[in-house]
Amino acid sequence: MSSPVRSHRFRPLDTHFSVVAGEYQSDSDRGFECSGLTVYGTSFALGQGYFLTAAHTLRNAASRGTVALGHRTTACQVIESEYFDDIDLALLRCTRLRDAPVFPVDFEPLAWFAPVQACGYPLAVDPQRLTLVIRAFRGTIVVRRELYGIPSLPAQPEGYELSFSAPQGLSGAPLLNLRGAVPAVSGVIVANQRSEAEGDVTQFGIAVDIRELLRRRSTLLDGWISERLYDRRPLPPGRPTPIRNPLLNRPDPPNEDAE
Repeated sequence: MSSPVRSHRFRPLDTHFSVVAGEYQSDSDRGFECSGLTVYGTSFALGQGYFLTAAHTLRNAASRGTVALGHRTTACQVIESEYFDDIDLALLRCTRLRDAPVFPVDFEPLAWFAPVQACGYPLAVDPQRLTLVIRAFRGTIVVRRELYGIPSLPAQPEGYELSFSAPQGLSGAPLLNLRGAVPAVSGVIVANQRSEAEGDVTQFGIAVDIRELLRRRSTLLDGWISERLYDRRPLPPGRPTPIRNPLLNRPDPPNEDAE
């Protein structure tokens, strides 16, 4: 495959697509009209007409009608799809959006406190203007770990807990890190994890590490995703590399009791 068009500026409306379902108008050059559609989540381009979203987002949309990717005031029909249910990701093909801009992908893991951001389509439909509203979230990495204890992720993939919660509709959005001149994809937001102790309730957004794609072979792409989209050799199965807390990366204090 040829190299995709890379996004050199952060334009959320051009780089984030809503996952919608409705009745397809085959006689219309514009495909779907935004009016009357239900938004189920967010997706983003991988290049050459392929997109990524959360598997549960795609299943929810497919159960209600023909699936499309919303872009500004119209939407384009999804032609093919492939599920990776054990890591809650899904690959989509939408030929009408073949030239959609693509964020660079950062395959280096993020450490604690790394600044990240995400945009997507929670509560996206503006009923007065009949348009889709994109919303932005910003925070940090709370921890990088093996994502166990989450029913939607039976493979227990590598991933991140986030300092902000992920409302319904944000699932499938790219988790973007801010350590370079251009935001780069480090993961995909797929869930919330709820923690409760002594009456205190905390919710963390959950993102699957984008490197999990490098361990997958795709029927849709007829090969390894890493080779077809990123010109990289596939990663072997693995577990997260431990991340040391930078606040604890200090020499031990002197022992005042020592003789």
